[in-house]
Amino acid sequence: MGNQKTLKRTVGEGTVVASAASLITKAVGLITLFIVLNKLSIYEYGLAKLALSIVPLLGFLRLPGMDTVIITDMSYEIGKGNISRAKGIFWSYFRLQAVLAVLAWAVLFFGAEFIDNFYEGQITLLIKIISFSFIFSLFRNLFTSIFSVELRFIEQSFFTIIEEISKLVLIIITFYVFGMGPAGFVGATVLSQILPLIIMSPVFVNLMKSVYGDIEEENINIFHIIKAHGKWSIATSYLNDFSKNIRLWIIRLFLNTEAVAIFSVALGFYSNTVGLIPFNQIISTVIPRHLSDSKRFIHIIKKSIKIQIFLFLILFTFANFVFPPIISLIFPQYIDSVLLFRIMSFAMFPVAFSSVFTILFFSIKNQKSFFLSNILKLLTTIILMPILVYFFGLTGASLEFLASIIIIVIERYFAIQKIFKGFEFNVKDLILFTKEDRSLLLKVINNLFVKFSKFTKI
Repeated sequence: MGNQKTLKRTVGEGTVVASAASLITKAVGLITLFIVLNKLSIYEYGLAKLALSIVPLLGFLRLPGMDTVIITDMSYEIGKGNISRAKGIFWSYFRLQAVLAVLAWAVLFFGAEFIDNFYEGQITLLIKIISFSFIFSLFRNLFTSIFSVELRFIEQSFFTIIEEISKLVLIIITFYVFGMGPAGFVGATVLSQILPLIIMSPVFVNLMKSVYGDIEEENINIFHIIKAHGKWSIATSYLNDFSKNIRLWIIRLFLNTEAVAIFSVALGFYSNTVGLIPFNQIISTVIPRHLSDSKRFIHIIKKSIKIQIFLFLILFTFANFVFPPIISLIFPQYIDSVLLFRIMSFAMFPVAFSSVFTILFFSIKNQKSFFLSNILKLLTTIILMPILVYFFGLTGASLEFLASIIIIVIERYFAIQKIFKGFEFNVKDLILFTKEDRSLLLKVINNLFVKFSKFTKI
């Protein structure tokens, strides 16, 4: 009973705080998007998005996916009361990241001239600006990882809010004061990480002192963690990032840079919609703590999927009524993205499964199976995207986006059944709401507006 109360309290309060922060950041983000889309031409916006997509090509130097592994491992050790080991894991990982971040910056900054030989426009300048994101994101991950592990959702939310507001202010300055184009947009995106780092530094330092300060750091071989289960996480995340960004270049190859911008707008509205309810962000720190109790572990997995489907159903309805008119009236030059968004929005329902399945794979340290799933995802994108884009144009790109997610969810579901014998999620599990389901939902929904009001006054 105690675990259930803890789950309800953590999920309820965490979801409310993170949701309130998401509403604020999404509102600021819409203002930012309005300025960017109206200030940049369709070609310029497409060029900026292509430039930003180059970073994931060096993503393996950022150890993508390891953040989740580190957070999960630290949460697991803290759950056992082993604070010393959790501290050792954290600092060992940061030291390795620091070396790789400097290396990634140097490769991208000095190698930008090479890219200029294959693409027109100011791509070189954009890539050089983007290279600094490796340095800033190093410290960003340092802060947000600790906030996540310690379940400090307010601090984590404030960091995101400050970052988004900082980005808006910088974009206004670069566009209207200095008259910059794509370089201003990319530069603001990179530099927006600095202000929240400065403001949240005292909070981070005090948290580290109060929780980990007097505890001796256990000597951890971070390469052992990477070799044990991190390597699959890194490979998986890199493949996932590559799959996402290769879409833009396939569109550029078969269509043009303007088509990249239109697809990016639709994808941006979809991503912002899904991000309005960061339930998955909260549950990712709760699930690993129940790993020792397999029955409870599976129970939470099913509940998480059900709650997300319910929340996404609300978002799906809201988004399809609100966003298309916004695009048509405010961004008429991107009217073609409306149909793409409507198709993409159906992906919310399979994502409710895939996002929780991802946490499950990381929690049981079975990233190898997850890696194989992402190979399938990459192959699906590489095969389906060119075919569908060739025959259906940009509509084909959104169809591939939806189809790939569905295929992966089906594959992961059967993979989980092999790991957990008897695991099933049928229609009855989805429709039938138990007393616990209703209690958890009411806790989140009934307190949403009250906590949001209090949160905005903090």
